[in-house]
Amino acid sequence: MFPNMLKKIVLSVVILLSLQYKSQLYSVDELDSINNLYWDRGEVAAFVKFNLEMQKKYKDANNIDGVVNTSIGLGGAFTHLNRQKEALEYLDKAKENIGNVTNPLLISRLYNQYGELYTLSDLYKESNKSLDKAIEYAKKINDKKKKDKRLSIANLWKWYNFNQMGMIDSAYAIQRRSLQNFPDNPLVYEKIASEYISTKKHLDSAEYYLNKALPLVSGTTAFYNKGLVNATFGDLFVAKGEGDKALPYYFQSLDIFKKTKNKFVEKEIYNRISKAYQTKNLNDSTKAEYYYKKYSYLNDSISMNEKKVLGAIVEKLVQEKEDEQEHKTILYTVISAIVVLSLILLFFIRKAYLKNQQKKDRIIREKALKIEEKEQEADELKRKVNDSFEEVMQLVKTNDPFFLTRFKEVYPEFYQKLINHQPNLTEHDIKFCAYIRLNLNSKEIAQYDNIAIRSVESKKYRLKKKLELSTETDLTKWILEL
Repeated sequence: MFPNMLKKIVLSVVILLSLQYKSQLYSVDELDSINNLYWDRGEVAAFVKFNLEMQKKYKDANNIDGVVNTSIGLGGAFTHLNRQKEALEYLDKAKENIGNVTNPLLISRLYNQYGELYTLSDLYKESNKSLDKAIEYAKKINDKKKKDKRLSIANLWKWYNFNQMGMIDSAYAIQRRSLQNFPDNPLVYEKIASEYISTKKHLDSAEYYLNKALPLVSGTTAFYNKGLVNATFGDLFVAKGEGDKALPYYFQSLDIFKKTKNKFVEKEIYNRISKAYQTKNLNDSTKAEYYYKKYSYLNDSISMNEKKVLGAIVEKLVQEKEDEQEHKTILYTVISAIVVLSLILLFFIRKAYLKNQQKKDRIIREKALKIEEKEQEADELKRKVNDSFEEVMQLVKTNDPFFLTRFKEVYPEFYQKLINHQPNLTEHDIKFCAYIRLNLNSKEIAQYDNIAIRSVESKKYRLKKKLELSTETDLTKWILEL
């Protein structure tokens, strides 16, 4: 116990000394150590002030990891203060920069904080989506201790969400995994015990799990965990109606949270002590009322003080935004002046351009007239081709012996390409190719040539072979594209 306490004292001194050098930019781990010290003391307002100051320094240094880290921390602080709007703004600010971050620890923490915020807003499904992302990135963390911490936190929140959604099987699955994967996390055992206590059933099981958690917080400097386990022990005895046994645990827990100056948990302990004095074996209404008043007073005091302190911080933030807006106004004025000058210049450039364009338009119109004349000629040619097509089709339908002669006249290029490809084609072969070139189907060919459809297919097969086409080549497509 003593070596651990000594380490904690040394760490605290080092951190406090380092805070004097305000120009220093801390790494992710260093900033987390300082922030943890603020949380241990319950100094949320100081935490917010420090992270706002550090965020400005990180921005000036273009340190993206630092900006993201402080934004996540501020999002967490405002979440715990039930100031969800501000929390969301800072988390969104972190998310805007997350694309430039490669540290999976920061990304996991961001989505974990989103998950916590959504849970406290009763958006359990959205919370689980974010927590799943937190778990995904946590698995990429190389440091096993840090990885397990992120995974255990995300799973504890998912566990709570599933319980709230009535998905007991899913909650139980996480409970089972947490017991297997995070046996050194006392909050896993504390949460299981709390669930038993809330139902006031199987209190012996609750006591069993609390006894498993107790050695994990004995002698530790993790004050929050130790205080929480002690408080839950108190809840156990209150559930049993043994308020006298609950009080020592509550007072131990109270002492811890007083030392850490965590007023938020401290007030909850006062409320629980009040309930302990209301149990049958104590039934002390005077002390119950006394501690309830301490709870109420502290609750009101916290609300008032935090509003004052954090209100000033928010005012500072607003002032910074106003200053930034003033700079933007100056910038917009300069930009506007540039735009006006650009428009004047553009006017003269456009005037010269239009003059030149008129000349080009005249040339284009002349060319367009020539193109139109050519198009008219092409249309006339197309009309003649269409007339010729109708003429050829009529010869096919009447089985006219001059059909092939006229076809060669109308489609000379096709005929020439065909015999160049295979000079040994018979007149009958060419006639069959002509049918296909006119886009006649097998049924029409059979009708006009007075043969069976099967014979048409056989002819196609023989013709394809004679033309030396591969088996993969489609005869009709080949002829139409020739």
